[in-house]
Amino acid sequence: MAYLYRHIRLDKNEPFYIGISIREDNYKRAYITSKRNKIWKDIINKTDYRVEILLDNVSEEIIYEKEEEFINLYGMIYNKTGSLANLTLGGKGTKGSKHNLGRKWSADSKLKLANSKKNMAKETKLKMSLAHTGKKLSEETRKKQSLARQGYKCTEASKINMSIAQSKIPRKGRQDSYKKKIDQYDLDMNFIKTHESLSELHLLGFNPSNVCACCKGRRANHKGSIFRYNINSPSTIQP
Repeated sequence: MAYLYRHIRLDKNEPFYIGISIREDNYKRAYITSKRNKIWKDIINKTDYRVEILLDNVSEEIIYEKEEEFINLYGMIYNKTGSLANLTLGGKGTKGSKHNLGRKWSADSKLKLANSKKNMAKETKLKMSLAHTGKKLSEETRKKQSLARQGYKCTEASKINMSIAQSKIPRKGRQDSYKKKIDQYDLDMNFIKTHESLSELHLLGFNPSNVCACCKGRRANHKGSIFRYNINSPSTIQP
């Protein structure tokens, strides 16, 4: 079994690292400062941070999926997509095999791997684009593409967007609602943790519509927790 953790920088109160490790290490990997990359070290030289265990006692197969989903959610500093010091998108493929869970590659190796994949993807797309320039698809080709799309698996980002569209959250407030930080409490109103957004809660298995209803006082609780908008989040939706 394994767990997923994140590091929160206290100066900005935002996540800056997502990691996973085996449960048998007693959370050691989540708290040690050795074998971290340069971006991570530069951040902790500027500010203190705290550790949060987001998922625990989860199968290795699921933990790889969740690692990739959370890294995609927050984005990475090196490629200017977000706030994380991570150098790869995570997931099982990054580690090589499930026996390498908890193993950390060097910062240089991770950066080279990430850049090579990025450049390869760009080069492949360019070649495909040039090869098909001016071509008209035959009826047979169009049918094949249509059939291929029927078996297409949505990314987690696509699933979240569809969940937003299908939720009962008013259209005008959906985008702002998903950007708000949300505090989670137990049923006795003891604080548990602050979540960065509804998207994060969605990845953890909570229903966005029900969480919003709790935050607005229209629902008492959801899955054994009480939710409230964080008072430091910009107030764009009237309760």
